Amino acid sequence: MNPLISLVIPVYNVEKYLRKCLDSVLAQTYDNFEAILVDDGSTDSSGKICDEYAEKDNRIIVYHKPNGGLSDARNYGVEQCNGDLVSFIDSDDYVTVDYVEYLYSLIEKYDADMSIGQFVRINEGDTFTINKNDKNEDTVIDPEQALKKICLGDQISTVAIAKLYKKSILLSNKFPFGAYYEDVAIMYKLISDSKKISVGNKKIYLYVQRNKSILHSAINEKHMNILTFTDEMFRYITDNYPNISQYADIRCCTSADDVIIRVLENEGSKKEYYYKAQKYLKSHIKNLYKCKEVSLHVKIDNFFILKGYYIAKIYWRLRSIAASTLKR
Repeated sequence: MNPLISLVIPVYNVEKYLRKCLDSVLAQTYDNFEAILVDDGSTDSSGKICDEYAEKDNRIIVYHKPNGGLSDARNYGVEQCNGDLVSFIDSDDYVTVDYVEYLYSLIEKYDADMSIGQFVRINEGDTFTINKNDKNEDTVIDPEQALKKICLGDQISTVAIAKLYKKSILLSNKFPFGAYYEDVAIMYKLISDSKKISVGNKKIYLYVQRNKSILHSAINEKHMNILTFTDEMFRYITDNYPNISQYADIRCCTSADDVIIRVLENEGSKKEYYYKAQKYLKSHIKNLYKCKEVSLHVKIDNFFILKGYYIAKIYWRLRSIAASTLKR
């Protein structure tokens, strides 16, 4: 018999999206799972929807708790899990019908400690169509290889979703309480604590982009967590995996770029965050320019970003116009 797999789904004020998420979970081809819904103090009807679904299917288990934020809800959910394998799903996203089956097949095939599938960013209201020409290739790698990939953004991201973990590893590495970009703070630790990581390129998770999400809001001091957590990751890799330390520099550049681009795209963001991120970028940029695995257009983007706020603003505007024109 297949093992019990636990799906941890934090829920907070997502009444508009929750049913679609839960319907996709209940449609899974792998049926030996439990869905741990952590209602994190919702003030809308999300908690009632959770209870409604729990009455329909005994695989859904609901916990109601005071609001503590996403990290707290995830940590709490992991502690309630009965399965030895755990995956995270955000309650405003949804998954393909073979989400659990695919992630488990990668664990089983390679006797891995963690498996990784791919997510697709889609805009709210859009639908996802599977490309039949995609080749569903997979492989198994060690932590050093996986950390190199995460630094380069190659198949492995820092986000917690679209992955299957051993519960024991999650219990040893908790999400930091109350922080933005909490995934960045622990993903490298989860990878390092896994002897074998299986990676597949199949798209199994639909990551819905909403205008009011953290990724689309004006930047504030909490968003700067990404640089703090990336710096911790940089030091960890440099100390423990010196052979790939140059790639840790590239990850630092990527995080700085994330902040800078959001400032450039968001009129409500203060320029001071641009300059803080630019200073951080300058301290790591050398290896980005040297690395053959970094594309030319990324190097060009960083060249203009380093020229200063107003030049970068003009460049990014022209770049966006060109990208929109090419899509037509």
